[in-house]
Amino acid sequence: MCVVVYVTIPLKNGVLIDMKVEIWSDFVSPLCYIAKRKFELALEKFEQKQYVKVEYKSYVLHSHRQCTGSTWKDRLTEMCNVPRDKVDEWIEQITLQANELNLPFYLDGFAATDTFDAHRLVKFAERKGKALELVDLLFKHFFSRNTATAGNLNDRKILVDLGKRCGLNAAEVEALLTMNKYRRAVEDDEDLASEMGIEAIPFFVFNEKYALVGNHPVEAFLEVLQETWNEDEEYFLKKANRPSATTYCEGDECEL
Repeated sequence: MCVVVYVTIPLKNGVLIDMKVEIWSDFVSPLCYIAKRKFELALEKFEQKQYVKVEYKSYVLHSHRQCTGSTWKDRLTEMCNVPRDKVDEWIEQITLQANELNLPFYLDGFAATDTFDAHRLVKFAERKGKALELVDLLFKHFFSRNTATAGNLNDRKILVDLGKRCGLNAAEVEALLTMNKYRRAVEDDEDLASEMGIEAIPFFVFNEKYALVGNHPVEAFLEVLQETWNEDEEYFLKKANRPSATTYCEGDECEL
């Protein structure tokens, strides 16, 4: 799953600066879940947060690399690229981070889940202005209960319910999931990630200049946001103050 954040900066001279932050992630990745919250906390501290618009894009983990481990810890180890002898320590550390962020977080019985339909639904929700709410619900659903026994994000009944909870029309969600709508939109997002060489998520790109891969502290996200902002502001101010080209004519050369 990918996220795009646009920051519109109004300047005194009327020039607008747009800062773009692209974030590739998926709903079943614990690192994406935690990094998403840390990035949100950074945005809350960002002085220009009122100009931020978030757009989610798609990165489907399990359609590319199916988790084939025999146990839930094996699957988690494979997906998150954690050494098998370190997985218990890693789970303890990542759970502690989730608790500190007040995130519902349940990993016991972790199940590999195809999230393609969930990403299609987010594309639909985006057009209805409900993408942010739906993404939160998808993450929380997967990590707040045992998905092995309570269903998963490939279950259309669950997706319809989550869609209804964020204000989407149930009949429209049913129709979307039954048909192939928004498949191309999801695939386009994944094609872009492939072209950029993205092989691990979460993956953050700030205005096509800086990249952060993985789960970083809130301060790291805030620092890159601020530096990107500062660079863009200087660029656009110079552009705004550049003399504009003018043309003129004299005498017989002028056309009426």
